[in-house]
Amino acid sequence: MRWITALFLISMPVVLLPADPHTVTKAEIERWMTELSNWGRWGKEDQLGALNLVTSATRKRAAELVREGVSVSLARDTEKEKVIDNQQPFKQEMNWTGQNTPGQFSLDTYTVLYHGYAHTHMDSLCHMFYRGKMYN
Repeated sequence: MRWITALFLISMPVVLLPADPHTVTKAEIERWMTELSNWGRWGKEDQLGALNLVTSATRKRAAELVREGVSVSLARDTEKEKVIDNQQPFKQEMNWTGQNTPGQFSLDTYTVLYHGYAHTHMDSLCHMFYRGKMYN
């Protein structure tokens, strides 16, 4: 058994390495940006982009794939501590607490830096610029 385990562990690095590592060139990226682009696909004034592919029919087909009504949370805890990968943690400030304020209500301010490693980005993979165009 030890011999099999040793053989397995020795061979692991070979299995994990790609057979032919490939570095992507600038020319390939340029070609992909043209060949794979949806820019203008739905007209000059389109703002939805690939969301145009999500139609009533595709939503219906997706709903037909449901087998169980399981709810899966995508929530994350708010990171409130300043650490090396979260230099600007989530902050909540109570501006009005209902006491000594104009009216019987409260008011608070939330501060979240979404661009980084600590928090979920609210609008997905966005804000990528290439040759003067922003891709959302």
